[in-house]
Amino acid sequence: MNYSNVIGFLLFLVFILQFISGLLLSCYYSPFSRMAFDSVYYIMIEVNVGWLIRWLHCLGATLFML
Repeated sequence: MNYSNVIGFLLFLVFILQFISGLLLSCYYSPFSRMAFDSVYYIMIEVNVGWLIRWLHCLGATLFML
């Protein structure tokens, strides 16, 4: 086992995290300009563990870029 296999596996796990959290976020997000901020606010405040899903999605994007 070499380091490139480990890094590839970790990137795969981060990609799966991004995919699942993105699917969950897309259930509540509205992309229209007048409703986008309100939908993010709704996700953060009203959805059960919505803040955690959004935080995981943000963390996954940061880890993917590293």
